[in-house]
Amino acid sequence: MALFDITRPLGPGSIVFPGDPVPEIITSVSGGYTTTRLIFTTHTGTHIDAPLHALRGGSPLDDVPLDRLIVPARVINAIAPLITSDSIRDSGWTKGEGLLIRTSFSYATSFSPDYPVLSPDAVRVLCETEVPVLGTDCPSPEPPDSDGRVHRALLGAGIPILEMLALGPVPPGLYLLIALPMRLSGADGAPVRAVLFDHLQFTKERP
Repeated sequence: MALFDITRPLGPGSIVFPGDPVPEIITSVSGGYTTTRLIFTTHTGTHIDAPLHALRGGSPLDDVPLDRLIVPARVINAIAPLITSDSIRDSGWTKGEGLLIRTSFSYATSFSPDYPVLSPDAVRVLCETEVPVLGTDCPSPEPPDSDGRVHRALLGAGIPILEMLALGPVPPGLYLLIALPMRLSGADGAPVRAVLFDHLQFTKERP
């Protein structure tokens, strides 16, 4: 059984969205014990977006069902700058599976605005089929200068969004995704520790 940790390290070198603060990690020693103070936003590093992030009156992270974050999920390659509904269907993804989009951004070490994004028809298909969870290794499923319509559509349909995954070494295919966020009460998002298992016992691809 292969296990892939698809979580980016969180620290001062983390890629942040333009305008977001760079994480601060301040370590001190007192009384023989080491403690660390962390300063970063809920959308730093590998993280989850809850509806509250983009929707006025949207539900907080507390209300995101865990069964949306522990699911069979398909990793697909996205090479073109625009991810269309046809490219999603051609990948082998089927209804009921989470969708994790793997791009060259998994290897990025600094922010770049030209990452692959979802087309309007791809967003529509994902909402209509009620994909359990959408994940991307990019900073967002829409361009940095967008008005947020993709976030509003997905989150409004009850679809959690995982961003800044580390999918570089993961071959395309079906896995068991476990993506558990910090349990922050009333939050709009949170850092996530996300892993993939490839064991057939945990997926729909049984012999």
